[in-house]
Order: sequence, then structure tokens, then C-alpha cells
Amino acid sequence: MFCNACNKEIPSDSRFCVYCSTPVNNQINQKVEAVPKTGSKDKDENLSSDNTADYVDVVIPTFLGNEIAQFRNDAIIYNGMKMNYTDIDSVSCKQIYRSINLIPYQQDFVFTYYSNTGTLQISFGTTMHLGIGSRKEAFGKLFTITKALIIPVVVGKLVHRMHANGETINIGGVYFNKVGYYTKSFLTNKENWVYWKDEVAEPQMASGTIVLYKSDGKQFKHFYGISVEIPNAIVIPDLVSAMYFLARNN
Repeated sequence: MFCNACNKEIPSDSRFCVYCSTPVNNQINQKVEAVPKTGSKDKDENLSSDNTADYVDVVIPTFLGNEIAQFRNDAIIYNGMKMNYTDIDSVSCKQIYRSINLIPYQQDFVFTYYSNTGTLQISFGTTMHLGIGSRKEAFGKLFTITKALIIPVVVGKLVHRMHANGETINIGGVYFNKVGYYTKSFLTNKENWVYWKDEVAEPQMASGTIVLYKSDGKQFKHFYGISVEIPNAIVIPDLVSAMYFLARNN
């Protein structure tokens, strides 16, 4: 298909244009409808029976009762704060499991959205695994919705900064630009590169870490790992895919 803004050809499943970073029409609406509706328009109307709703409510279980994080087509509303998706520059998440002598006693879950005007954080937890199922479910929904609605916007901004503005962006010690991505040796400052023009493996998430790979000519090997607690680490798989596509189609 083609971007309505710059008329360049982009992948058919794109949620934003990798050339000009313009969101693809109707993608946000489609993604919202694809997420199970768990909230309500008001206290008496259940969203589960309304497949045309333009927002999704995620129940956040806290020690003092349930709270609602509402994801609209254009913004998050939570705990009295509203943040537009287009204002979000980075996002991070984490799951923390604490134990004493191998006995778990506390579990914390956090999603944080950053913009140039402030930070919106959704955090919740439990002790001794009480209600852990509902906490994991809420975290999973937050991850799914964030990946569908927010990460494409953040990636679009990063792609524009690198591809159009020529910037180099540091995410957790890995530097990304329009040529490729690289790390620097702590002692010598020597750069170790992976170029977009070469074969690039899709980064994977493993145990709360985004793992990047580099080919040795025969197979892909571990290149670097970045914790998802680092702002924008979770956008790296989509960012790498977008930049690799650009390099192969320019």
C-alpha cells in the first residue's frame, strides 16, 4: 500500500509510514477494536457488548481496590492524568519479583510513558502472590495495547529523527542511526557495528531483556541485551524492522 502523506510504498501491515512517520489512516481504530473490551463507557454499560467502542478500559488491581486505565484512540487517561499518544517520546516497563530465601514476598508491575511535558506511570503489585493472576493479566493487557497503539507512534518519531534529521539515538548503550546500530567499547571506545545493508535478525525479548544479534557470516549470535526497564528498549524490535525496511527499499 502507499502512504497518504508522501505517496511512497510501505508494507501492507504498517501502522505508520517509515519514510515520513505519518500514522496510517484507521490503524489506531482497528487496533483498539482488536483488543478485548474489559471496561465500560460508564458504570452501567459494559464495553464487552460494544464492539464499536473507541477506547479500552484496563482494570488495574491495587491494594485499595481496582482502578481504571483508559486507552482512547488518541490518549491514555489514568489516575486523573491524560497523555496524548502523539506526545509520548518513550516507554518502559518492568516486572519485579522479590524473595527471601527463595520464598516470594512481593511482586511489582510498572508501565511508564514519558513525554516532554511529564510522565504517566501505571504501577501495581501484591504480596505473597495474593491475586497474582489478575496482576499478570493486567500487565499483559497493558503490554498488548502499548504495542498496538503507542509503540508505532514512538517508532515513527525515532525513524524520522534518524532518517530525516540524521540523528544518532542511544537506547541503553546501543546507538542507532540511519546506517545501522553499534556499541562502544568501555576501554577503547571502539565501535562494534551492525549495518542495515547487511542481514539483520529481529531482536527478541527474553527474561525482561531485548536481545540484539549480529551475524558472523554463518549464524546470528548475541550482540547486546537491554533491559525493558530502559526507556524505549521495548520499541527496539519494531524500530529495527522499520530501519531495515528503509535501508532495503531506498
